[in-house]
Amino acid sequence: MSVYQNQGASCITCYWQEGALIGEINAKYQCKKCRNKTNHPGWEPKPGTNIRYSRLAVSGGRFIAIRTVIE
Repeated sequence: MSVYQNQGASCITCYWQEGALIGEINAKYQCKKCRNKTNHPGWEPKPGTNIRYSRLAVSGGRFIAIRTVIE
């Protein structure tokens, strides 16, 4: 499971996009994680992508880290 919830994530801003298009196994695995789950757990930002980091409190005093793409 990803450490982050990724909001506003897209293939265009994903580090793994180019590798998946040429068939790299690890990149294809990361893409599959994004397609099959919410909050895009396989997504990683490309260099230069503007990201805002925040935290969301959940029950039990735990926090979830959130990465939001800023366009």
